[in-house]
Amino acid sequence: MNQGPMQAPGQHIELARETGGSAASPEDAEYLTYTVRAGFEHPLQPSNHLVMQIEDDTDESTLLRYLGALVVAWQPDHLALVTRAAQRGQGHKPPQAVIGFYTYLRSGFTPEIAKIDAIADVSAADGGHYIRVAGAPDTPDIEQIHEIRAALNYPAGSRAS
Repeated sequence: MNQGPMQAPGQHIELARETGGSAASPEDAEYLTYTVRAGFEHPLQPSNHLVMQIEDDTDESTLLRYLGALVVAWQPDHLALVTRAAQRGQGHKPPQAVIGFYTYLRSGFTPEIAKIDAIADVSAADGGHYIRVAGAPDTPDIEQIHEIRAALNYPAGSRAS
């Protein structure tokens, strides 16, 4: 039911994929569904954001596949799988890249990838580099995130988490 106008601009998008198997009919098929909200943070300086609600027990390989699918479809300069606490704890300010448990940086976005490779796991793919920090998706190593931000020549920012 419509609850009135949205409080902020954007769209709610439902992504669904059949889980496989052999259902007798389309009505019997099982689907994985994800609802996301995409929109703009500020009308004068648009900044695309995508917020996904993911089950807590989602394994890392699935999270990386989600990130990879978004990279291929969206072709962003940077994209991160990050909790709100980790985003706030790193002192991020636009247009800096947010660094998360998994982060994608498009080739050419930063010449500092060799410095980052000395700090975290880095792999080249999809026209850029995927970075993985220590910890877990819901508790990434914030100190390692600060080291990566320093390698990107970002200001120190807040270290509160």
